[in-house]
Order: sequence, then C-alpha cells, then structure tokens
Amino acid sequence: MQNPISGIGCASLILAIATSYALAQRTAEGKHVKEILSDQPREAISGSKLCQRAWASPAFSDGIARRVAPASLEPDLSHLMADSDEVILASSSSTFAPAISPSGNEAHTYYDVKVMRTWKGSHQVGDIITFAVPNATLSCLGTDTSPHGGIASFSTITLGWRGAGGPYILFLRKTTSDQVQFIPGYRLTGAGGAQGLFGVPHSPTATEWNKCDLSSSLTGSKRCYSFLEESQAKVKAGFGEDSLFTKYDGMPISEFLEEVQDVADSLGYDPPGDATN
Repeated sequence: MQNPISGIGCASLILAIATSYALAQRTAEGKHVKEILSDQPREAISGSKLCQRAWASPAFSDGIARRVAPASLEPDLSHLMADSDEVILASSSSTFAPAISPSGNEAHTYYDVKVMRTWKGSHQVGDIITFAVPNATLSCLGTDTSPHGGIASFSTITLGWRGAGGPYILFLRKTTSDQVQFIPGYRLTGAGGAQGLFGVPHSPTATEWNKCDLSSSLTGSKRCYSFLEESQAKVKAGFGEDSLFTKYDGMPISEFLEEVQDVADSLGYDPPGDATN
C-alpha cells in the first residue's frame, strides 16, 4: 500500500471512511481519526459548502491553494524543536482520512501514528497521537435522489507540501484556542502546519523494515530505533520550500537522528518514554 502521507491523493479513501460536517461544532483535541470522522457521515460531507462549490464547478472539481508565508518558516532544527510541544519518532500511519476543518472552509488530512521514541513532550512509547496536515482531497458523492450523479471533489493544497513515507520524525505543536477553527489538536510546527515532518520512505515488502512495524511495545520501538541508527536510508522532508528541506532531504536517517538528538541535548530536553533507555 502506498504510504498515505506521500501525497494528497485521499479522494478514494473517503469511499471507505464515513465523515461529517458536524466537526465545525466540536473540537477534535484529544480525538483520534475514528472519533473525528464518526462526526462526519458521507451525506453531510457531500452536502457541505465545500462540496457545493465542487458541484457548482463545470469540472465538478474545486479547491484552494494555500501559500506559506516566509515568516512562518522555522529557520533551523533548533528553532523547530524549541517551538514544538512534541518531538517524536512515530510509526507509519495506517489510519488516516480527509475531513472538513472546524471552520468549514478547508479540507485537512488527519493521521494516527504510534509513538516509538520521544525527544520532547509528554507522550510515551506506545501512545497514539493524531495530527492534521492542511492538504487533502474530499470526495463529494452524489445520491440517487440528488440532482448530480457521480463524484465531485474539493481539494486543499498547501503549495510546497510533498509528504513522505514513514516511519517519521515529527515536530508537532498543539493548536491554541484561536487556531482551533483552522486545525484542532496537533499540527506540524512550522509554516502554518506544513513544516516539521521528516520521513524515511520504504517498500512495505522490504524485510528489513519489519524492524519498524506498527508494534507499540518498548522492545519493538527499541529495535526500530537501533535499526534506524545504523540505516543509510534517505530522509525525505515533507515540505519543500524552506532551508530545512535543502539541508536534510536525502540525508541518511542515521545522521539525521544524531542531529535531532544533539539539538534535544543542547536544549536540555529529557522526556519520558525514551526507547533507547
């Protein structure tokens, strides 16, 4: 299966995961993908104002393109970590889906990942943490009784977002009260929710990657971390329009982990749930 964070092709996923527009009335903080999407049945999302825009388009497709403000970019790994609430090594995501943002104005993709190591924050090995990325495609399904048949689509595209396969090193920030209508819960720290994901794409059939499966056990997490410490697999930065992409995209994951640890040490972070202890 192609890793879900490697792009925005989530339109087909909505056929299998029910969603609803009622999220605008509820905060998703502390919820995981299943709970977030249980509030959004297919009929409601297809009747949302985003889908109405898509149905009204001659191409049955509409969307918005978000351009990142240069001032919102974190200039280096130290600033990125200092401004994050959680910095973790996380499993590949097997649970993900697009949903309408609380404001009702955008589509976001929500991901569940399991924590395998913590450099900063309160989450421990085995915890599930959910975060959102402002990059998604919603499918707007017609019904037998609706005036439009077939499928329309609405997309939110963050320019410069490239995604990446997992496992991931994630720099996450909890949204403040004035940001909840944009993305509830956790988002990537920099660039308005687009900067702070570093993945290690791999083939799901490669046997060596069984060391980094979705196991939430401390033993499995240690095994994965030990494997990555020696691996020459290349890091893929999720956001391409910043200096961090230029510096780290293509770096061996073993070297990148050393840099992350050095930054954590220099900032004096000593979080719980360290898989290497």
